[in-house]
Amino acid sequence: GSPLSKQASDVLRRWDRTADANSAGGPLFAAWADRMNFGDRAAFAKKWDEQGDPLHTPSGLAEPRTAVQLLDSAAMTILNGAGRLDVTWGRMFRLHKEKLDLPGNGADGELGVFRVVWSRLQEKNKSYATGGDSWVGLIDFGATPKARVLLSYGNSSQEGDPHNGDQLKLFSEKKMRNAWFDPKEAAAHTVLREVKSGSGFVKK
Repeated sequence: GSPLSKQASDVLRRWDRTADANSAGGPLFAAWADRMNFGDRAAFAKKWDEQGDPLHTPSGLAEPRTAVQLLDSAAMTILNGAGRLDVTWGRMFRLHKEKLDLPGNGADGELGVFRVVWSRLQEKNKSYATGGDSWVGLIDFGATPKARVLLSYGNSSQEGDPHNGDQLKLFSEKKMRNAWFDPKEAAAHTVLREVKSGSGFVKK
C-alpha cells in the first residue's frame, strides 16, 4: 500500500473500536467502512455463519488489495477534511440544536453499534446528527418503579426555557435523567402547571 494507507492502518490499530466522542480514529474507520460496504457479506473472506460460528464471523477481507485502495481513499478524505487521520469522533460528528453544537457519539447501526445515530455531512469536516436514538429508557418494574430516560432533543423548543437543549447535553455526555413515577416525587419536581382555557393555557 501507499505511505498514507500504512499510516491509516496504524491509526486503526490504535483505535479503541468505539464511537465515543474521544475515540481517535473512529471517523477514519467509518469512512473506510462506508467504502467497503461491510453490510454486504461478499466483503468478507469468511462469511457470517449465524448457525455454526456467530461470535467469530464474519472475518477476513475478501479482496485485500481493494481494501487497501479504499483505505487510502478514506484516509485522503479524512486528512483533507480534518487535517489529521486520528481525528476524534466528537470532533467530526456533532449534535446540533439551535445554538448548541456538541461532541457526538454513536454511529450508523450497520457498523454494529447499539447507540445508533445517523449523521449527514454538512460542512467540510463536520457531520451533524439527523436521526437515531431519539428516546431511550432503562426501567425497573419493582415494587416502586424507577426509570432513567432521555429524549435526545428534549421536549422544549421555547427560547429562553432552561430545558431547551438540556437533554441533548446529557446525550452528548452519555447520561440520562430520572423519570418521576411516584406522585410525591412528581409534585416535588413540578415547576409549572397549566390548564387548558379556551384557545390557550393558564398557569395554575
